[in-house]
Amino acid sequence: MEDDLDWIAEDFMGPLFGIRGADPLELRYIYKTNGQVPEMIMTGSTTDISHIGEFGWYDWVMFLDNTPTFPDDKMVLGRYLGPATDVGTVMTAKILKSNGQYVCRGMLRHLTQEEHDSPVHVELRRQFSESVEARLGPGASDTDFDAEDLMP
Repeated sequence: MEDDLDWIAEDFMGPLFGIRGADPLELRYIYKTNGQVPEMIMTGSTTDISHIGEFGWYDWVMFLDNTPTFPDDKMVLGRYLGPATDVGTVMTAKILKSNGQYVCRGMLRHLTQEEHDSPVHVELRRQFSESVEARLGPGASDTDFDAEDLMP
């Protein structure tokens, strides 16, 4: 087994990295991470994954929309769809707007307890859900899928 790894290191990894005649053990170490991500090895700092765990899928959020609302920037109601891995900073998220479109924004927050309990905000969330359903159709239910495709 060890000889197989030496062959892979010498004949594959060496040319891949432009290294000839190097010790196979040194070449193998290129891929050895000891349970760390490459960024940790290179920079010495732990990768920030807080954007993944801070919001749950389809959580209610307030976000800063691009529509100017001078003099105050008004936060808009939306639904969190997940991190936007291909746009902006690591904290940028995809957010569903009431018109059924999604936007990528970095300025967002959870609803406050006051907003969550407010009758006015409860009505805003109801209107939001109705608007999304009118544009995208009703949400899926268990009856839309075969029983063997559903997880227990």
